[in-house]
Amino acid sequence: MNHGVAATALGGWEFSGISVFQSGRPILIIGPDQTNLYNFSSTSGRANRLHDPVLAEGQSNGHWFDTTAFAAAPPFTIPTDSLSQPNLRSQRRINTDFSLIKNTKFKERYNVQFRAEFYNIFNHPALQPPVTDVTNPQFGTVISSIGGSERNIQFGLRFLF
Repeated sequence: MNHGVAATALGGWEFSGISVFQSGRPILIIGPDQTNLYNFSSTSGRANRLHDPVLAEGQSNGHWFDTTAFAAAPPFTIPTDSLSQPNLRSQRRINTDFSLIKNTKFKERYNVQFRAEFYNIFNHPALQPPVTDVTNPQFGTVISSIGGSERNIQFGLRFLF
């Protein structure tokens, strides 16, 4: 089927795609530096950890982790928590982009190319990490998404000579 109407209709198709599957990054819980030690940067922004923050019943955007597990360190003390939470992670990222291209050649020299490109074809949301400042009233909640992460579809027509 190199020539004729069937070759024009059924030939010249190209497909391509790319997928990204990432686990979430460790969350950094922050709190006010109340050590009152001059230039003591190793505790800047840490909080006290009181117990395991992982939720047994599962996460939701309104309650990503157990917020009672953290508290601001009292004045003149060094916070007890680590800089990151290896068991607490931001949302995983899943993204699939796909393109479909149809090349129609004529007179051996010209090509009309139709393109359909689908970005985030399955429309998986990409959310920002939850609020991690123990002094913020929205501590532990996911309040925004990453801009431009919604499904996008675009079509194009190219003439190549």
